[in-house]
Amino acid sequence: FPVTILFYVGRCFKNLCKYEDAMEAFKMGYENYKKGGFPFNIAECYEKLGERTMALDYFLESAEIRKNDPDAGLNHNSTIETIQNAIRLAKELAKESELPNWIKKIEL
Repeated sequence: FPVTILFYVGRCFKNLCKYEDAMEAFKMGYENYKKGGFPFNIAECYEKLGERTMALDYFLESAEIRKNDPDAGLNHNSTIETIQNAIRLAKELAKESELPNWIKKIEL
């Protein structure tokens, strides 16, 4: 499937609260297209399923991709939202030490 279709299929499943199916579509798309939107959506699905540590990992992965993406960068709304989610989860899970230094230095 083209990655665009996988992304929209994942979004449809996510909107229907079918998070396992959504993650399958997002992960298939992410294997072929390394953009921050896929891991961000995977993270949201993991969080909805109560897998908060996995969610944190994917939010961090999304943040790393987005900060280096010429279409996003550090000041893009999607990057800021991703970083905010990562910081929030890290605090809730007492894993703030796992945040990369570049995130720890950001003032949001």
